[in-house]
Amino acid sequence: MKYLRKNHIDLSRLILSSIGGCVDHIESLNDLLKGFAMYKGATVFDPLGFP
Repeated sequence: MKYLRKNHIDLSRLILSSIGGCVDHIESLNDLLKGFAMYKGATVFDPLGFP
C-alpha cells in the first residue's frame, strides 16, 4: 500500500511537470480540444478562454 501511494505521488509529479514544463504540449492539447469542440459542434470551450 505504501508502495502504491509512492507511485501515485511520483505519477502525479510526472504529470504536473510534463504539463508545466512543455509549452508545445500544452499548445497541441489546446489545438486538440479546439478540434474536438469543432467536431462536436459545441461552444462549451469558448467561455473557458480557448481562442
